[in-house]
Amino acid sequence: SAQAYVKSIPFCGRQGALASWQADLDVFAQGQPAPDPIAITGEWGSGKTRLLHEWAQCAAARGRDAHMARSTGSADHCHTAVESLCRRPPPLRHCVLLFDDIDSLKPDLLDRVAQLAQEPEDIRPLVACTCDPHSFHRVAAAFAKASSHLRRMNLSPLGLDSTENLVRLAYPGHVGRRSA
Repeated sequence: SAQAYVKSIPFCGRQGALASWQADLDVFAQGQPAPDPIAITGEWGSGKTRLLHEWAQCAAARGRDAHMARSTGSADHCHTAVESLCRRPPPLRHCVLLFDDIDSLKPDLLDRVAQLAQEPEDIRPLVACTCDPHSFHRVAAAFAKASSHLRRMNLSPLGLDSTENLVRLAYPGHVGRRSA
């Protein structure tokens, strides 16, 4: 499956982004209102989905109820997941919602997710998503329409050292290093 493939990719080079998410989770876990929703943007292959999976693991490790949906996988699956969450009693909505490729959602469903991010403070979920950098403004507009500010974390390409580390971790038999 696509999810198993993503989990098989070693996590490296994004420790700063992981620390930022851990800080959001810590605020959320202390009973504070959820920070503004955040969108991870970056070009194809920059590690957005892998980072989102790492964020899901962090949320679970902290005992948070986390729900992850891959928007491009099945529109029906995402619709069902969002509608199911909306039908939950308010205390059970205070969870973590993660959407991969949120820019692939139908406009009405994107609006529904944006509305969830603007729930009253005591039940508002912590929302994170990935999207193509060229679609960010359209996604942010949907959140703004629901009176919610969408933060942006843009992933730049990995540096050479992180790329080498990723190759070494992904292909343990590969021992070559770049020449000086």
